[in-house]
Amino acid sequence: MELSKPNRAHSTEAAYIANSKYLVEKIRRDNNKTSIDEITCEEILHHISLLRQVYRVDAWRFAKASIVNLFERALTYLDLIADSQNDLISEEAINEELNELEGSIFHLKKFKWSDASTNVGKSAAQRSKELPEKNGSGKQKLVNADFLFRIEQYIKEGRSIWQHRGLKMCIAILYTGLRPCEWEHARIEEDESKFQLVIPDFKNQTGGERTVSRKILITGADACDAVRQQVESINQWKKEVGFENSGIDFNKKYLALSSNGFRVAQIQLFGENKGVTPYSFRYQCASNVKAAGYSVVVQSKFLGKKNKGQASSKVVIGQSTPRSRKKAATVAKIPTGYAKKFMQPVVGLAISD
Repeated sequence: MELSKPNRAHSTEAAYIANSKYLVEKIRRDNNKTSIDEITCEEILHHISLLRQVYRVDAWRFAKASIVNLFERALTYLDLIADSQNDLISEEAINEELNELEGSIFHLKKFKWSDASTNVGKSAAQRSKELPEKNGSGKQKLVNADFLFRIEQYIKEGRSIWQHRGLKMCIAILYTGLRPCEWEHARIEEDESKFQLVIPDFKNQTGGERTVSRKILITGADACDAVRQQVESINQWKKEVGFENSGIDFNKKYLALSSNGFRVAQIQLFGENKGVTPYSFRYQCASNVKAAGYSVVVQSKFLGKKNKGQASSKVVIGQSTPRSRKKAATVAKIPTGYAKKFMQPVVGLAISD
């Protein structure tokens, strides 16, 4: 099949190309591929189909058009190669790719935003109100206990490595209150009597905020295990990529891939992005500390926020005891003790300079 060259303005064509590159790279990360050459047309179609559930109609149509443009460009390129190819085996391989591309374009053009399970019977305006806001205000500030249980069980069934890494980071943040970026420099100091997490003072490159150095002494097998798994996961990744000498940006790689893996897991499980990010778990941890009755000074030092005259701190997280608290999560039918394990206020928290 010979396709005529699309009659598009140069700016539109450039926008399609740029967006298709972004989408393909995103698909590569979501599917844990080492190269975009490993991505199949089927995986691309599946991704565009999923986007209908989390994109507003105009954004999804633009994404779809970008991929159609990508396939059409690839089809034109393969047509030119096929015309100049004399090797029979190579020609058969090229024709097979041509057929796959033609079929993918055919199926992609049949996709409709309104056919997605989340959008059936709803107008674009109605669906837009159900989706998170386009800015940070749409992100969840607290973590629902039922959500956490379901996403944890889903990812543990066997998902991508970045979904597992995203879950480990979220659980560790729920116990410690660390900013996601602080894990790059966090380290464990351990002996027979104590297990503590050391977070040095450093400049947060993502937002320009300077984090405050502190030590978090952690008690409890669950908390210690969560922190250990998170630190080991980061160290393993650093070793794999040769982080120290590679010039790789931790925020743009490890954090971005982990956060994206956690977001994709939400889409796969719930059919939509619930807006829960690793930072949501820091908010939940802060809510737990506040609900436990600690002062603003203690809360600030625990979370590593600047406090005049108190640049560093040591924080001890002890065992939980029943205390009244504000409702920060809706507890659904989940195993006994699960909500208490993760959502109960932190108590026994002590500060020393």
